[in-house]
Amino acid sequence: MTSAEPAPSSGPPVVSASRISLAARISILAAVAVGLAVAVAALAAYVTLRSQLYSRQDATLLERAHAAAASGVVVYATAGDLVGGNIQLHPSNGGHPAVNSPLPAWVSLEP
Repeated sequence: MTSAEPAPSSGPPVVSASRISLAARISILAAVAVGLAVAVAALAAYVTLRSQLYSRQDATLLERAHAAAASGVVVYATAGDLVGGNIQLHPSNGGHPAVNSPLPAWVSLEP
């Protein structure tokens, strides 16, 4: 093989855009447009559903927190943001741990 000869092609033949028919181009364009529309609709549905589920969960948690506060249980954070492991529940004795008072019936102490 000399340097003037082109290297043999190992891949599929390349078809230039001018050799694709107008109908094929329109079909490809329509398929891409439909794919993009479906992707945008799926993203919009995901964002909407996620927002609704989080707002419903927030409302439920607030209702439960208000019910716990109304039942005489004091809920507070010892420092910083309210995160797991940073929550303490005390009977309605002012939150003082040294005062012996009975726990509510719904509290069970398991080892």
